[in-house]
Amino acid sequence: MEDEISFDGLDRLAQTFDTASATRSRLAKRDILKNYLQKLSPETLPHAVTYLCGRPFPRSDSRKLSMGGAALMAAIRLLNPEITDEEIQASWLRWSDPGDVAAELLHSIALELSAFTISDMAATFDQLSETSGAAGKSLILSSALARMSVAGARTFVKILSGETRTGIREAAVEEAVSSAFDVPLEEIRSANRHRANLGSAALDAATGNALTDGFTYFSPVDPMLAQPAESAEEIVQRIGSPILIEDKYDGIRCQLHKAQGVVRLYSRDRKEITGQFPDVVEAFQANPGEYALDGEIMVIENGIIQSFARLQQRLNRVKPDKSVLQANPAGLVVFDLIAQDSDSLLELPLTDRRTRLEAISLPEGQILTQQYSAANAEEIEILFAEAIARGNEGLMAKSGASLYHSGRRGAHWMKMKRPLETLDCVIVGAEWGHGRRREVLSDYTFAVRDTKSGSLVTIGKAYGGLTDAEIVEMTARLKEITLAEFGRYRTVEPEIVLEIACNGIQLSARHKSGYALRFPRIARIRTDKGVIDISTTEDVERIYRAAMRMGIEQPA
Repeated sequence: MEDEISFDGLDRLAQTFDTASATRSRLAKRDILKNYLQKLSPETLPHAVTYLCGRPFPRSDSRKLSMGGAALMAAIRLLNPEITDEEIQASWLRWSDPGDVAAELLHSIALELSAFTISDMAATFDQLSETSGAAGKSLILSSALARMSVAGARTFVKILSGETRTGIREAAVEEAVSSAFDVPLEEIRSANRHRANLGSAALDAATGNALTDGFTYFSPVDPMLAQPAESAEEIVQRIGSPILIEDKYDGIRCQLHKAQGVVRLYSRDRKEITGQFPDVVEAFQANPGEYALDGEIMVIENGIIQSFARLQQRLNRVKPDKSVLQANPAGLVVFDLIAQDSDSLLELPLTDRRTRLEAISLPEGQILTQQYSAANAEEIEILFAEAIARGNEGLMAKSGASLYHSGRRGAHWMKMKRPLETLDCVIVGAEWGHGRRREVLSDYTFAVRDTKSGSLVTIGKAYGGLTDAEIVEMTARLKEITLAEFGRYRTVEPEIVLEIACNGIQLSARHKSGYALRFPRIARIRTDKGVIDISTTEDVERIYRAAMRMGIEQPA
């Protein structure tokens, strides 16, 4: 049967996913992917590589499918109108995974073997991105699902939803591409850093084309990420000495591109946010030079960085009016330079990037981060205390030799925050409130991601922290992404990320995460983050251990 499945077909992709997921060996995963990639046609290869990375489009492609669970269920109902609400609700409770739910509900409908190809898959994703409205999307999706096998449908929906949970990381796909086409791994990684499109790099590697790339302005790269540190000692152990230290600011991560007289701003997930911050654009518009900067957008007043509460007044305003701009003027706190003129700086050490950054004269009102040096844990602790005293979240510790590893989280950059730092959680359920809030969904159950399985696991429930206006807006959005209703409670598509503060963390069998938060409250809605960015059980355990060491009470 295996030989009958075309290598350019969706079923072979599904089979590859399943086989690779079944092994924990990194080398075994690489070889499984390598053998698959070598047999693909040039037309299929770029798409397949993108799908193996767990996304419908390359990172450089800003298109969104905007397909929620409700639209997926509507598509399945078009194929089988006899499916009941109870069956759908039971399936979601059983799997909590769109792909597995789709496979179960389609089991009696889908064919055992399908000729649905990777090219068909790409065309379907294109159609979905170009179609507005849930009804139109459901029609396209149902037509596609009708041509898939059960295994193919499971994989297709997992990629569509961004919830593959296969244990296949992009770094593993890079290794497979390198091995499959006999190209040095660092060349593949460098090309992927510049292009944010591993499929394109894979095609060039397979056909013998050059992988060297300059920096492409207005095609944002994924930001380099920092790994959390439990202590100053861990930073010294992982990074070495000397260590470059900067304050960790509580703002909105922003990549600013300035070229050919044009200034554009991009969020951490590469969405263009130029229109939201015209004051930042105007400040850089007349500044000489072409460059791409990495930094944090903050409210900056009279040269002083203000709290996130001030910045929050600017969020979700596509075109803020003059009064908003005057009340809360935004600026950029710059900490890195990733391109200058025609030069990409992603491959330069941080110390070299910093030297070039310091030579740029930033516009008035924009701030270059202060950089310190620490030789040991004691010096880091002093700088940490000073950063907290300045009202910041903590500090960033960086290796001076670090290249700009786009989209990667590693020990080249580490972040140290307060013991009871906030958690980024995703809403998985909502309940109608009581009293004056009886007509709004105001009680939110939220989850983090299990580090081992990749699944979402609940950790708490909160109802405080949002304004009445925010709750009204939240209610409308939660209704749109509802998956199933159980009396006053409903499960929802995991899309909305909240930053959760708490007074403590304790071990608990009540939640699937194994932990419970003491007095959780909503610090803010993280519109700049998606479900891929939420905290993990590893993060929770780290904060729990740090709090215990600091003597913060953890009630039983």
